[in-house]
Amino acid sequence: MTSGDTKQIHDLKASSRYRYLPLLLLAIASLVISSYAFVLMRSAETHRIEQEFQRITQAHYTTMHLEAEKYFAQLESLLQFFVASETITRKEFTTFVETFTPGLTTIKAMEWVPRVRLEERPSYEESARKDGLQGYRFTELNNQGELVEAGVRDEYFPVFYIAPYAGNEKALGFDVASEKLRREALYRARDTGKTLTTSRILLVQGKKQLPGMLVIHPVYRPEAAVETETDRRQSLEGFFIAVAISGDLVKQLFDQFEPVEIDHYVYNLPSHQTEQLVFAHRSSAGEVPTELASDSAALRTGLYNENHFKRSDAELIWIAKPTPEFFKVRRRIAPWLVLGGGLLFFGMILTYVAIQIKRLALVRIFATEQTKAKEKLAEANRELEAFVYTVSHDLRSPLTPILGYAELLQDTYKERRLDDQALDFLKEIQIQGNRMMVLMEDLLTLAKVGHLERPDEPVDAHEVVRQVLNNLAISIASADIEVRIGELPKLRVPEVLLTQIFDNLIGNAVRYAGKEGCPIEVDSKKTGGRVQLFVRDHGSGIPEEERDHIFETFFRGSTGKPVPGTGVGLATVRKIAMLYDGNAWVEVTPGGGATFCVEMEA
Repeated sequence: MTSGDTKQIHDLKASSRYRYLPLLLLAIASLVISSYAFVLMRSAETHRIEQEFQRITQAHYTTMHLEAEKYFAQLESLLQFFVASETITRKEFTTFVETFTPGLTTIKAMEWVPRVRLEERPSYEESARKDGLQGYRFTELNNQGELVEAGVRDEYFPVFYIAPYAGNEKALGFDVASEKLRREALYRARDTGKTLTTSRILLVQGKKQLPGMLVIHPVYRPEAAVETETDRRQSLEGFFIAVAISGDLVKQLFDQFEPVEIDHYVYNLPSHQTEQLVFAHRSSAGEVPTELASDSAALRTGLYNENHFKRSDAELIWIAKPTPEFFKVRRRIAPWLVLGGGLLFFGMILTYVAIQIKRLALVRIFATEQTKAKEKLAEANRELEAFVYTVSHDLRSPLTPILGYAELLQDTYKERRLDDQALDFLKEIQIQGNRMMVLMEDLLTLAKVGHLERPDEPVDAHEVVRQVLNNLAISIASADIEVRIGELPKLRVPEVLLTQIFDNLIGNAVRYAGKEGCPIEVDSKKTGGRVQLFVRDHGSGIPEEERDHIFETFFRGSTGKPVPGTGVGLATVRKIAMLYDGNAWVEVTPGGGATFCVEMEA
């Protein structure tokens, strides 16, 4: 193996550590950039969706707030109208409610609840019976939730008038103050003189107790003093109460909105009490979770919108919460395309790098095996050259006296004792000995090729060719052929090797010159840092099937068998060319013949 091969393998191994570093950095950069772009786009998208959620829910709250204010304003106007009437009969009450409350569709009933002292109870019950309410009596709820006759107490607040009657029959006579939540609401309204809303309660009317709420308006004696709490307690006549099914008002408001993926929860927060769920409008099917019904803290995490609606001393809390579907339907594919493109690019580069690393590993293995093979081949060549040199040298020693004695016998006994046949035998011994001597010389030359150092100064190829032509002058003159020499370069190749190249190639061309008048051309051309030498003849040429073998040692083509030769010359030419990182081959000369080419470093 040459020093150039060793250096090339060394450079390959040294550069392999860093060859794919830029690609790996590019792959990592693509992954980081695409991931960062995805995060940015995703964050921007999330911010956009959150802004849209706030805009939608705020619009919903504004609409609900206006509608609720309008609703309570209508209800308070109705209650004030009742207050303005000095006296009103049961029939007038029913007619009035049926006439003026069709727009208040969420009202379950309107009630007149007078303040009745213990001694007034019999007269009130009798008066109701006279109005056609057979069996009317003051009632209250027992521990089992059943209506029973009210017990004895200092004062009562019974439902005396109710409209509409149908569906609310059970509520007639019910002492509103008999139940704690209702009683506390009545007393707060009495003491404050304001209309207020209760928290969620269970209504007594209907086949089963429904959740509802009361809007309570206190009524005082005409022209009575009501400046202080004591005055208001002494002057109280009763209450006008509007009974509403819990959540109906809110549901009616929510029904105005187009359905979106948002859950709405409304809580009632009376004074000095905890939140109570009044209504839940869920965009997805399913019951309201128990933890939300008792505590809204679970809603106040993540993204939500909260607003408060205050009426008197009661407060409604509205909380809007987006569902996962709200985000899902508003997500766009662009961030995923960016991330997917970056991951795809990252994967492609990694795949390419993996393939190249695997390929490089195979190249390393091949280079190592090639190095070992070249070392073995070089060792074998050295052994072969040593063997050839030794054999050739040792064979020349006995061959020289053999040829000498054969020539001496031929000259001495030519005219004396030997007949013509014996002389022919001696002549044949001399001819074959000379052939063997030529073969030994050629083998010695072939063995010496790899042992010559490059000259310090370039050798003029043109001058070498002129010397070769002088040596072949007799053969050229006998063949009556012209040798044309073109521009030949100076090469850093030993003169003896250049001589071997041109001697073999020009010698072959002279032997197979072909037609009379067809010259032999010796020329060259440069391509980059390489030079090509060629010798062109117009002889019989080389058959195509023999061109790949013509440079093998001892091979002689079919056209060369009648001509003297050893089959070593062209092998020597190729060996010299390969020694200088080149090669030798044969081409067909246009019009017939062979062109032998030798390429090597310039």
